[in-house]
Amino acid sequence: MISATWNVLRQKDQQKPEDLEEAAKVLSQVQRELAQQAQTLAGRIGRRELDGVNDEFAGLNENLQKAVEAMEPAAEMLEGKKFEEALTPEQTALQYLLRAEALFKDIQVAFGNQGGGGGGGSAGRDLTDLFSLELDTSKNQYETLNQFQSGQNNAEVQEALRKLQELARRQEQLARQQRDQKDTMRAANRWEQEMLRRETEELARKLEQLSRQTNSSQLNQASRSLSQAARDMQQSSNSQQQGNSQQQGGQQGGGQPQANNQQQRDSDGNSERLRALDRLREASNLLSGQQNQWHEQRINELSDKAADLARRQEGIADKTKEMAGQSQEPNVSERAMREALSQLVDDKTELLDGLRELEQQINQSAARMAGDQKDAARDLRGASAMIQEERMADKIKQGFWLSQRGLASTAAPLEEDLRAGLGRLKDKIEEAIRSFEQGGEEDNLQRALEAAERVRQGLEAMASQSGQQGQQGQQGQSGQQAGSENQQGGQQGDQQQGNGAQGNSQSAQGNQAGGSPWGTRSGTPNGGLRNGLAGTWSGRPGDAWNQGGYVPIPPDRPLTPEEQRAIAEQYGYLRQEASGIGDLVGENADLGRLVQELVRSMNNLDWARFQGNPALLEKMRAELTDRWKDLELRLRRELQTEEPDTVRLANQERVPERYRAIVEEYYRSISKSKQ
Repeated sequence: MISATWNVLRQKDQQKPEDLEEAAKVLSQVQRELAQQAQTLAGRIGRRELDGVNDEFAGLNENLQKAVEAMEPAAEMLEGKKFEEALTPEQTALQYLLRAEALFKDIQVAFGNQGGGGGGGSAGRDLTDLFSLELDTSKNQYETLNQFQSGQNNAEVQEALRKLQELARRQEQLARQQRDQKDTMRAANRWEQEMLRRETEELARKLEQLSRQTNSSQLNQASRSLSQAARDMQQSSNSQQQGNSQQQGGQQGGGQPQANNQQQRDSDGNSERLRALDRLREASNLLSGQQNQWHEQRINELSDKAADLARRQEGIADKTKEMAGQSQEPNVSERAMREALSQLVDDKTELLDGLRELEQQINQSAARMAGDQKDAARDLRGASAMIQEERMADKIKQGFWLSQRGLASTAAPLEEDLRAGLGRLKDKIEEAIRSFEQGGEEDNLQRALEAAERVRQGLEAMASQSGQQGQQGQQGQSGQQAGSENQQGGQQGDQQQGNGAQGNSQSAQGNQAGGSPWGTRSGTPNGGLRNGLAGTWSGRPGDAWNQGGYVPIPPDRPLTPEEQRAIAEQYGYLRQEASGIGDLVGENADLGRLVQELVRSMNNLDWARFQGNPALLEKMRAELTDRWKDLELRLRRELQTEEPDTVRLANQERVPERYRAIVEEYYRSISKSKQ
């Protein structure tokens, strides 16, 4: 401003009155804009209460206020064409601004020294962002508000996803614990289920509110899934409470119908708990999808902004090169050169502001993607480091300084270097986009592999156990336990098989030494009863197999109605798991066709139709298992997770009871021979 005022004052006598009037109007307008920017900066410091942090901030705010006070009379004098008188308040304002700048540098140094390892540099850049002002203040405020809301929504979704995963873990654990038939555990489980229901309803309300704020259909659908999960939890609690209220009557009467009704209610309650677990997982997948969608949108915006900056710099480099050539020509209009320089200054100012904003958004996006998109976050951090290492902001300022002083020929190589640097920055962000896309595909394939493993393990767990027999006694008949060789007589009542538990007999004296084909291994403490069959399916085939919770196909007889229902239910969950794999394999056509064929084969297997032919059921189950193993191998090859020396063995079936003694005697004889 001082330099411009001197120039007008020097050429005052040679200018026309209308040109002098125009110059006074422009200078006064620019002076008022400078005063407004300084006032805005002081206001920001006050709103953030930074002036109370230390003496430097207080002095910075005070000098800015005094500079504004000096600029106001200067603007009035310039408007009145009192150019010489305006120089005094302009110089006063400059002195206060120089003091403010010195304090600002001291604050930057202090911030830089506080953050060990690199945090200080980030704090210094955040402080610099406080002082970066655009002339279009309304646009700046609007974009700042949008960025704040976007970041806040993303943080809320991340927190909701974390909470949802925790709820799913607790719900799955609760479904497992229902094997324990003790009354005290029933009461504790009811209390835990009620707490889960309340937390699920609260999370559903939060997601519904967030979906209205963001107009997101995925969040709305996730909210509905959580609401349905809460209703399933409520129905599960009601079923369990109804069963407990009738339990004493069944114990006093000793009748089998009451026991069967209790088992039926336990089965229904557990099915509702598993449905609630499925709803929680469904909502979790929806939240993950929404989060990835926001990440993708954000990283594409970064790429567009980097490309825009590169295009702007290309135009600036061309203009600078043109000005360098014109400066060597004798007949170039001075007015044309001033206009070109003024436009160049505006372009450089917008470029610098855009670069600072892009760097800030890159750092924010890298922090948000660090949890689930590590490769993309690493590339974004590399892009941010490139801005600092190549000193792009300093190069913009240097080119601005050189062009202002008529050294366009010196600035031209610098502008070309900056153009190349911004091009590399754009390429680095596009590399982050490719990492993001590849990371999403790999995550989906990994989830598809895990789901295929669960389906395969579930099918293996349903394998027929040849040579083992189990019977379900009727009321008043003598119960016996399969595989037991030292059972004591005297049992009256119904023999419930599974997990080494004795039946619901009032005079049970038998002790199970062997194992039941329907239950877990002898001595397992957490076994339970389900429709007369041992175990409770936890909703995850791998976990159920490890705990012996699957009901296998009986080897040599038709399925009973209870067996048919239990096997059909667990097979239905496997089929549901399989149906979701197709969406995870993405655009891989070969894998997609293979998954579709497997799902179609599973859907065509009707347990009710073949219940009288267990051998045929076992044959179809074995064929399906082998085909799922093939899918696993294909997925592993896609992920390249197979080690070169790794040999994959088929699942080893448990030794049938009638061969167990022979096998044990064989190993004992080998041991004796070695001794």
